[in-house]
Amino acid sequence: MVSGRRQPAALALLLAVGAFTLSGCYNRSQRLYQRAEVFLARGESYLAAEQYRRLVVDDPRSPLADDALYKLAYLFREDFADPQKAIATYRMLADQHPDSPYADDALLWVSYIQARELGDAEAVRATLETIRERFPDEPRTQARAHLNLVETLFSAHRYDAAMEEAELLESSYPEQTRQAATAALIRARAGETRLADKGERRKLFEAVIAKYPDSYAATVAKSAVGLMYFDEKGEDEKRQQEELRAAARHIPGIGPFTATGNSRRRCLGVLRALLAHHGVEIDEQTALALSGAAFDFFYKSEDPAVSGRLFIRNPQMLVAETLGLAANEWSAPSAESSFDALGQAIKHSRPVMLHHSQPEATWVIAVGIRPAEDQITYIVPNGRGPVTCGRSTFMSRWGSESVLGLGPRYQFSISGRKHTPTAAELLEDTLRTAASAMAPRTVSGVPSGIDAYRALERDLLAQPAGNRDKVVAWAKNQLPELRRCRQAARAFLQQRAAALGGARSQNLLEAARVYGDIDQELATLAGAIERAARGGERSTDPAGQEQPGAEAAAHDADRGSDTSENAAGEAEQWTRAARQLAFVMELEQQVGRLMQSAISN
Repeated sequence: MVSGRRQPAALALLLAVGAFTLSGCYNRSQRLYQRAEVFLARGESYLAAEQYRRLVVDDPRSPLADDALYKLAYLFREDFADPQKAIATYRMLADQHPDSPYADDALLWVSYIQARELGDAEAVRATLETIRERFPDEPRTQARAHLNLVETLFSAHRYDAAMEEAELLESSYPEQTRQAATAALIRARAGETRLADKGERRKLFEAVIAKYPDSYAATVAKSAVGLMYFDEKGEDEKRQQEELRAAARHIPGIGPFTATGNSRRRCLGVLRALLAHHGVEIDEQTALALSGAAFDFFYKSEDPAVSGRLFIRNPQMLVAETLGLAANEWSAPSAESSFDALGQAIKHSRPVMLHHSQPEATWVIAVGIRPAEDQITYIVPNGRGPVTCGRSTFMSRWGSESVLGLGPRYQFSISGRKHTPTAAELLEDTLRTAASAMAPRTVSGVPSGIDAYRALERDLLAQPAGNRDKVVAWAKNQLPELRRCRQAARAFLQQRAAALGGARSQNLLEAARVYGDIDQELATLAGAIERAARGGERSTDPAGQEQPGAEAAAHDADRGSDTSENAAGEAEQWTRAARQLAFVMELEQQVGRLMQSAISN
């Protein structure tokens, strides 16, 4: 037992040890959280999720635990497509951290996933009751959860129940006008299936227009009412045609533009034309750098040409964000919804970039719409003028397949400027993109960065083999494009290194110099592969013709030793090519370290 005189000292010691222990736990939590954030920024979702999970398990009382749970649930929802785990994680956040600023949003996400992903109306209803119980003073959160229930019932064709819940939502949350207006619109749509009288059906839509005149729901309701009158009165048809003609739009100001090279460069060429329309002029080298293409490398033995078709991220959005622009994108398997989104963009004077697969694969810019004639006008690259065609023809050319991993019927437009980045901000953002592009990873099942180089090295060392023709074709068609990308990286860094100043600027200038070396070594690699490929060629005799009978046998005997020597020589040529590639890899790793130091200094 501690004597009375020594008790204060012992207590102080215990408090100090406890404080140290708590501090150590929090510091560990911080380190786990920071690592998770770095992995998340790099797009390494699984590594980020593991760090968030460890933080929550090791220190569930950490001040960062709720944030970690929120982001872990996001990863389950978006990156891993696991709605059940996302729901469980959001619930854990709400239950274990009821005072967290994320608690209400977490339950709202539970409701959203139950509605949109699972279509479970009863589960949505139960979550709504939980939200009402825990957050009685948050009518907006309650209204959003209630709207999820209404939408789920409607999607399940439970129209009577949907109408009942929609009416209840409107009366319970009259100040939440967006949710109330959407509920009223759903009620009207459900009424189309449940009400026999056309006049009663029309009244429901008219009520949406009268009660919520400035809402999007009112716009949709007006269209529905217009269609009803179209069915009933010939005069309405004339008025609707006039409205359609008035809705015709043509966006001027996009002149001729070029888009050449592989799929990636053609995409960036059209994007540059779209940027120029919005007053942002960039050259091809800058576009390659901002999109990450100047720094990345992809290779797959089964499909070596894939390097000309992939980006590390959506190039349109990545370039727009780096330049401080606000952008919109849309992708959907539904031709109807895709066309509607396109029409809305053009109506608001936003040219739309999209991909046509017929009669030849190319990116185009849609600039006009004539609803009355059901026609679209778009501009194709490389000097050809605007093309106007009917909607059905346009949609048949706008294929439903995914291009560059961007999803079916992808469309992209720019809506304005969010901010104007400084030269230093633009450079730093690009360096982060470069770091992500150079990191070993897999994109759409294809190795990238150093992993891709190693895959190519294995193919070179395996020669002569059955896929030699693919390797040779890669060297002929894709290697020049890779050199062009590295030349773009060199030029971009040389031009912009001064924006950072000091040692960081010197590091980038040195990186630019190394990129020049890489370009030269890639040219040497091309020659090495060409020589190795020539070493594999065979001829039957000096005259290039077969020799008959005993003469042919004697000729073959004379050539026997030469054939084995040629085979050994060919293998050595491929080994030399692999060694040359290894030197290129060393330079790529060197330039990666230089650029990373420029980011972290």
